Amino acid sequence: MGSRNVQKSAEDYLKEETGDVRSLRRHEFILVAFIAIAWALFQLALPGVLLIDTTTERAVHLAFAMALIFLLKPCLKKDRPSLGFLHITDRIPVIDYILALLGAGTALYLSLDYDNIAMRMGAPMARDIVAWIILVLLLLEATRRAIGPALSVIALLFTAYAFLGPRMPDLFAFKGVSISRYIGNITLST
Repeated sequence: MGSRNVQKSAEDYLKEETGDVRSLRRHEFILVAFIAIAWALFQLALPGVLLIDTTTERAVHLAFAMALIFLLKPCLKKDRPSLGFLHITDRIPVIDYILALLGAGTALYLSLDYDNIAMRMGAPMARDIVAWIILVLLLLEATRRAIGPALSVIALLFTAYAFLGPRMPDLFAFKGVSISRYIGNITLST
């Protein structure tokens, strides 16, 4: 009986540190388990069975990770009375299904259209820029959900610096970057 109390307090401590993970209904559990097992099989197949380029490998890896984060982690770490709809832990809300699909889709966009994107490198189309902006925003949100706001805030500060470089004091000033160059470097480079 004493070990049950120790286990419960360890679970409570874990929830305090990491926030709530959703309690899934049966069909949600099957979906999440399928995604997680597919990701594990993908990773196991990489060294010898699947021979794909690193860009595709990274895009698929990111797609799996983003889907699982949006399906498992609620938007808010702790329940707040006025924002309870952002801390749903008894099911996966529709918005998180949409974010999971959108995150996985924009992550895979790069590998699915890689040849065309590579041919127009330096001159991305409007759909490229839109997909990459959505990807960066969803990646920041997934990072915030998974590990907290610190890394997302740092990334936002460096992003602001990239665009505000010409307006900075002399010591920190540089010519800045365009949106297409920034997004291209963030999404297409290693």
